[in-house]
Amino acid sequence: LLSQQTRPSPFLSADFLIPWCASFVTSETPQRVGLWRRQGQLSGLIALYGKDGGFELTGGQDVADRLDALVEPGQESNFWQGFFAQAQSWQINLRFPNLAEDSPLLAWLTQEPKQHHWEVTQTDSSPRVSLPDSFEEFLSGLSKKQRHEVRRKLRRTHDHLPLVRYRSIMGGKDWDCWLPRFLNLHRLSHPEKNLFMTPAMEDFFTVMTRRFATRGQLRVGFLLLEDEPI
Repeated sequence: LLSQQTRPSPFLSADFLIPWCASFVTSETPQRVGLWRRQGQLSGLIALYGKDGGFELTGGQDVADRLDALVEPGQESNFWQGFFAQAQSWQINLRFPNLAEDSPLLAWLTQEPKQHHWEVTQTDSSPRVSLPDSFEEFLSGLSKKQRHEVRRKLRRTHDHLPLVRYRSIMGGKDWDCWLPRFLNLHRLSHPEKNLFMTPAMEDFFTVMTRRFATRGQLRVGFLLLEDEPI
């Protein structure tokens, strides 16, 4: 189901959701997993957990940029119609945080008559950019002022920090050595980030990133000054 999506979000994968549940969902937390089958085949899946007296999409809006159900393309209307028909009997609030602007659920909500009571609120936006094949092509797509700023900052970096280099880590035997350095830099970068990186959050990042890195789907990049990450 994930591979069939227009944008297969890593936040909807088992490699993200299973570590998240292990770190943040307790044995007392109610959970629901809804499966929808069509002609004997799994055609839709939604995972919810209990929060504030209602249910919310599993995945944590603090750490995920995109949450949703996973539905076979073309079957979204049937899936959501069936889901809300069943969920109506629960008589509790449902929250769907971090839906992307192209989410089929948002389109369905605007098209369906308001037999249910819902409210759509815009929260944070996650920017994305399509990168060209080379850095020079990237620069050519910027405005004259932006190109000047990028080049000025590059010159300042080379002039003042000649010993700075970049290193990219992607799994392998180095992963368990470099991930704690990343987490330490995260804590040091801002007091709020230090509060954010609780022991449970550190456990989640450790397990989740290792799963993605093992599949070759995650890189951590460092700037190094004399081999120390800065």
